[in-house]
Amino acid sequence: MDYELANQLKHAGFPQGGKGKWIVSPDKIIVRAVDRVYVPTLEEIIEASGRQFLSLQRVPESESCNETWVVGGTIDKNVYQQGSTPAEAVARFWLATHNKAPPNR
Repeated sequence: MDYELANQLKHAGFPQGGKGKWIVSPDKIIVRAVDRVYVPTLEEIIEASGRQFLSLQRVPESESCNETWVVGGTIDKNVYQQGSTPAEAVARFWLATHNKAPPNR
């Protein structure tokens, strides 16, 4: 997961701390503790998604696109998000279910 997505999670209210790791913006030369953001583990994001999370599937690589991971779930309607890694896809799903969805890439 890149800094931008982890920062979106932070600003959307995702808990900052756990078994994951801390990263900082690649643009920072001098880093203070307030500059870092938490990158949760895949398990933490799935757990935070709760019962809304239904499935995680890998879409194999083809000539037209790289391998993609797709998450399916529901709130009041079906919600699908994708990413280049399982953690990215589930993070995008968490943001979508918290009305802070980034655009799919």
